[in-house]
Amino acid sequence: MKKYILFLGIWLFVSCSTTYKIGSEGEKYKLPKDLVVFLNSFEQSVASHNVDKLMLLMDKNYKKEQHDDMLEGKTAQFINEFFGGTDVNGSGYKNPKFKNITSIHFTSIQEIENGYTVYYFITTKEYRIDCRWDISVNKTKNGTIYGLIGAVG
Repeated sequence: MKKYILFLGIWLFVSCSTTYKIGSEGEKYKLPKDLVVFLNSFEQSVASHNVDKLMLLMDKNYKKEQHDDMLEGKTAQFINEFFGGTDVNGSGYKNPKFKNITSIHFTSIQEIENGYTVYYFITTKEYRIDCRWDISVNKTKNGTIYGLIGAVG
């Protein structure tokens, strides 16, 4: 009976700490629940064009290096460049204005050495852009902190 309760407890812990995210092709990705919450927050901040919320989701080191230092705090330019990617219709690299994004769709995610790489389609009236970003993972005593990392340079 003790083994059954222990097994049930472990199963409950594992099942409550992970969840699924569905890609655009219907593929299920089993991810930590807090990562799915992070991704959903990202998607909501893009859909609502909430720059302040989006900035809070950026990796602190990436934001300091690119936004604060390289772009000297030019938030609009930083955000617009973050959403650059390849137009799926074959018209090359596009860099839309954040306010012109009409939708965001999760396509897939893969685990990498120090975090994840996430793939999305961003749609504007003119383009459908294939975007990819890295997500940093920093474990602290208070939990896990995720941060978005875009192109560097």
